[in-house]
Amino acid sequence: MIDMLVLRIPFKPYLVNERLDSAGNYVAHVDLTEVARRSGLILSAHSVEYAIDGDLTVSGLKHRYESLASHYTGVAFKLFEGGLNCEPCVELKASPAKILQGHNVFGPTDFELCSLEFFGILSESMPDLYELLDIPNTSVSRIDVTFSARVQTQAMANQVINYLRNVSNGQT
Repeated sequence: MIDMLVLRIPFKPYLVNERLDSAGNYVAHVDLTEVARRSGLILSAHSVEYAIDGDLTVSGLKHRYESLASHYTGVAFKLFEGGLNCEPCVELKASPAKILQGHNVFGPTDFELCSLEFFGILSESMPDLYELLDIPNTSVSRIDVTFSARVQTQAMANQVINYLRNVSNGQT
């Protein structure tokens, strides 16, 4: 069963600003104000300055995680502006099993089914934003899966458990 799926959907190329920074690193970003204007997204500001003459200066715009409604549970949704080592994208994060059937006792192993459900939820919830995204170039940022296995004896089961205790993912 696919327990957790995180998809990162890039923006269509015409929305992405690319450049090299002073150290020669590739940097890409989208204009959050423009994306919000076209899609209706609500942004928050890190800083708002109010001058005595009535002028407002807003800086540090960002998009906070939101929840997109689905049949049983929400899908976490966030827009990333981009920058060094982070392509501008929309991230969708949820348990496909909970979305499709309301629980994660057992669930789908079909990656395509799970991804299409995510895309459907996004396209129904935010159709204007969906049109700005480069769906065919979506990448998997994270996938957690659970599978059951049977062995012939309890001794073999203990050996498997002991072996798996030494398996690690990421830093050691």
